Amino acid sequence: MTIAERAAPSRTRPSLWLWFVLGGAAVTALGVAVPVLRPFAFLAMELAAVGAVAVGIRRYRPRRMVPWWCILAGLTVPLVANVVWIVLEAAGLRSPYPGPVDTFYVLMYPLLFLGMLGLPERAGRDSWRAGTLETGIFACAGAVLYWTVLVDPVLTARDTQLTPAASFALAYPLMDLLIICGAVRLAVIGSRRAAWSALVVLAGLALAAGDTTFFIHVVDGGDGRLSLLNASLCWLVGAVLVGAAALHPAMAVARRPAGERRTHPRWMFATYLALVLIVPAATTVSLLTAVRSGVADTPDVVVPMAATVVTLVLLVTRLTQIASLAESRARALDRRGAALERALARQESLQDELSHQALHDPLTGLPNRLLLRQRVEAALTGPVPATLIMLDLDGFKDINDRFGHPTGDALIAVIAERLQGGLRAGDTLARLGGDEFAVLLEDVCGLDAVTIGEKLVRSVRLPVEVGDHRLHTTASVGLRTLDSRLSTSEMLRDVDLALYAAKAAGKDRVVSFDERLRADQLHRTRTVDGLRAAIDRADFAVHYQPLVDLRDEQTVSVEALVRWTPSDGPPIPPDQFISVAEDSGLIVPLGAWVLRRACLDAVAWHHRYGVRLSVNVSVRQLREPDFEQVVREALEASGLPAHALTLEITESVLVADGGGQAITHLTALRRIGVKVAVDDFGTGYSSLAYLQHLPIDSIKIDKAFVPVEGPEGAQQVSLIRAIIDLARSLALGTVVEGVETADQARLLHNLGCQLGQGYHFSRPITADAVERLLAADRALAY
Repeated sequence: MTIAERAAPSRTRPSLWLWFVLGGAAVTALGVAVPVLRPFAFLAMELAAVGAVAVGIRRYRPRRMVPWWCILAGLTVPLVANVVWIVLEAAGLRSPYPGPVDTFYVLMYPLLFLGMLGLPERAGRDSWRAGTLETGIFACAGAVLYWTVLVDPVLTARDTQLTPAASFALAYPLMDLLIICGAVRLAVIGSRRAAWSALVVLAGLALAAGDTTFFIHVVDGGDGRLSLLNASLCWLVGAVLVGAAALHPAMAVARRPAGERRTHPRWMFATYLALVLIVPAATTVSLLTAVRSGVADTPDVVVPMAATVVTLVLLVTRLTQIASLAESRARALDRRGAALERALARQESLQDELSHQALHDPLTGLPNRLLLRQRVEAALTGPVPATLIMLDLDGFKDINDRFGHPTGDALIAVIAERLQGGLRAGDTLARLGGDEFAVLLEDVCGLDAVTIGEKLVRSVRLPVEVGDHRLHTTASVGLRTLDSRLSTSEMLRDVDLALYAAKAAGKDRVVSFDERLRADQLHRTRTVDGLRAAIDRADFAVHYQPLVDLRDEQTVSVEALVRWTPSDGPPIPPDQFISVAEDSGLIVPLGAWVLRRACLDAVAWHHRYGVRLSVNVSVRQLREPDFEQVVREALEASGLPAHALTLEITESVLVADGGGQAITHLTALRRIGVKVAVDDFGTGYSSLAYLQHLPIDSIKIDKAFVPVEGPEGAQQVSLIRAIIDLARSLALGTVVEGVETADQARLLHNLGCQLGQGYHFSRPITADAVERLLAADRALAY
């Protein structure tokens, strides 16, 4: 059982301390009613009080044990004295008064006082000093009042001098003042008024009443058994109350004080005023009475005067302490006030900083998306027109991948400074994240806004020096005039559509929002939904366009081209859904399906006619970590040899990848025999560096270089001859796209091109048509 459980009062029966009080009253009443049993009844109750304190200490284990041991010793001493007195009386021996037995009674008071002195837990130096001073004040004041009100009148009325017996008897009530003052100190220093401390105070008062009664009994010459009986009852009540206090549950749950107990100022003022008025008044009245009666002697003067002086000195000391404490607290409050002001200032500064961080980009210090939205919302309801611009850097991911994120961050910081320098003071430039910026132009719209957008694009084109790197980048810009009929989210959506249109139109340009863009976006969204459903249903077909040897126009390879064939509508050409599939990421599952289907169709053509297969691969597919495994599984499932497969990639794949995931995949696939061709060569980022070092086997020259009639034809012949010579020097095969006439085929053959592809030879055809075409070619060959 825990202390808290032991201390918890029962809800069905009285507590142990109450039973003890009731039992003590019953035994005491029995002793009063039966004089023969009186000594034994009183002795039994004193013994019970000692036992109660011992049980309380063991049961509740109070935090401060030593004071309770002192109280236990204080109750044990008179118990021993009473036992000795009873034994002497039974033996016919009468103990003199005062005598050795009375010494035991005297020892009780210092022991009880020491116990009460240690009961309150100190809550600080000031609280301890206050309790000690107030104890002294009440003790001296009590001594004055006790002498002037009780002792001196009793002696005067009986015309009795203080005999040794009376002086010894007077020591008891005077020492009771210590007990009462100990109780006062307990109330002053203690953290709260507890029931057990109230019982201790009542016990002290009972002891004082008994000792006063005994003093009067002694002064009367020892007569009056009623007075002695009353004194014994008071002593017994005091012992019972101490025992009850030890058994009270509150003794176990007393709390540690958190600070000095604060007395109400009005009560304190009234108490001290009463002491200042009553104590000197009582002393004065006592002295005047003694002088007028003509019986004034030394004790009549010295005792009250000394006690009064000490009381006033202690009272002044206490008031000085209160003033000092008040001044100290005032200084502490001033310090706390100043500290609070500093804390509030720091908090306000921190709140401003946090607010700034919440609304600004940490890299550039520009407003972020949240602050931009707030300002766009304000501009939508403002009186002047405004324009929202969205700007995105072209190819920023490539710079991050090639040179690292620190270089990319440095580029962003420089671009932000340039953009800010091209704007007016009232315009808002925000960084939305990554390489995306936004500008809110106040009181600007139409062509003026377009002019500012083009100015921003030109500023981005300028090279940027970052460390040892000279970086070049461009920007695509979308522009939208604010419309108060629309929400902020709709404004951001529209300007984002304009930005997307700028990128789709070739980047490095400004595109203003048009309602058609929203319709196009809706169409793209529907296309994505349709593509997703079509992939689940496999609503696609693969057509093949032959690649022929220009020497004899025999088909040596076929290029797989996907066609969307909805079950509830006409076929959809690739130019209407391939770009949507790439942007949405659906090109990954679609491309994997085309690869598997084409390998299954081509394996028979390869075994019968030696025909190879070419399959287009997008940037998005090559960025997938499992692309190599997808190709291997398609080859294994179909049985097509690896050397019979050519993967066609665009130049943008190699440039955008920067030597990363795509190069890793292509290098690994070339080790097992898969060939790699660069499609649409000459229209993108043509570079001798990647032709020389990257894993490619051939190039497909874009149809834009195929010679046509007229002055341009001669220039195209020169260009295509240069490309063919370059490929030959690098040991790369060549294929020309877009061959539409026999003259073009002969010319390209004469220039040294190996393979050709175009409508002159065949349009894209189905797998069945490929089978018939190949069979006819071989029949003609033989």
